Amino acid sequence: MTRRALFGITALIALVVSLVGLANPASAAQVIVRQGQSIQAAVDAASPGTTITVKQGRYPENVLITKNDIKIAGMPGATLVEPAKAVPTPCGNRLHPVGFCVAGDFNTQTLVSGDAVTGFTVRGFEMGVMAIGASGLVVDSNIFRASEEYGAAAFNSTGTTFNRNVAEGAGEAGFYIGDSPDANATITNNEAYNGFIGQFVRDAENLAEVSHNYWHDNCVGMVVLADAPGPAGAFTAQNNDVDHNTKACPANEEGPPVSGVGIALLGAHDVRLLTNTITRNVPTGETAFAGGVAIGNQGPGSTAPMNNTVQNNTLHNNDPDINWDGSGTGNKFRGNSCDTSTPAGLC
Repeated sequence: MTRRALFGITALIALVVSLVGLANPASAAQVIVRQGQSIQAAVDAASPGTTITVKQGRYPENVLITKNDIKIAGMPGATLVEPAKAVPTPCGNRLHPVGFCVAGDFNTQTLVSGDAVTGFTVRGFEMGVMAIGASGLVVDSNIFRASEEYGAAAFNSTGTTFNRNVAEGAGEAGFYIGDSPDANATITNNEAYNGFIGQFVRDAENLAEVSHNYWHDNCVGMVVLADAPGPAGAFTAQNNDVDHNTKACPANEEGPPVSGVGIALLGAHDVRLLTNTITRNVPTGETAFAGGVAIGNQGPGSTAPMNNTVQNNTLHNNDPDINWDGSGTGNKFRGNSCDTSTPAGLC
């Protein structure tokens, strides 16, 4: 089930910490949290501009960030796990908590800005990190394992950065950008595998960069989806490695069965796929569509794909390499190294 959003440092070195608790962290620019202490308590006491460094250890809690310019940096071995009693946040309830929730003010529709979550392993939450109404959130060098829905996701946000993260076994997508007409998101150097979708862009436009990602062993490498009427698109995805997305995902309440898709542009517009390597995406089960690159719509009344460009990509050993259902206008296929297409002649 996809959640929908509600609305469209320099640091001064001042270390104030004790072994049993935090001493006046609100006045400090840098705070340390050790195992047995609370990350949330440090966030609650922090002022904008604070860096909270979390030492190696297991932290059974979910964390809410509603302040600007808070950086939470996990040291090697810092692991956030679902607590026995989660605290409800704007991102999730007690039964379906989100690991790190970064949320703006729903009442005033004010974005929370300049926050960062880096260096953590986040295990077993509904989502590892979720931004809702955020500007300039940085999610860097984290590992998300067994997320029920998304590893890291941003809704109604702008300027999000997902860089150097790994998402394993996400129920819906390793990484997600949605409901953001001015997404301006940077999606680079991430790996997503053994989930449903590696990278999901849904009803979002104007991403800044999508490059050097590795999406493999999912049902789909990347999906750009415009729910009617959308829109979704207006960005370039280049130099990504999209390999062996052969898992079979059955139909659910949101869509048909899917298997063997590298990149799918469903009702997307003005997406440029350039110099990507897209290989070995072959169905292993029932699927509504397949292909190294698959372009189309979702049936009668849905948004048609428009003005997309597939150029200078390497596509081999997919089934087929390029698959276009013929819908939409202005879709171009140029200079690709590929062997098979539906209809014939697109390579």
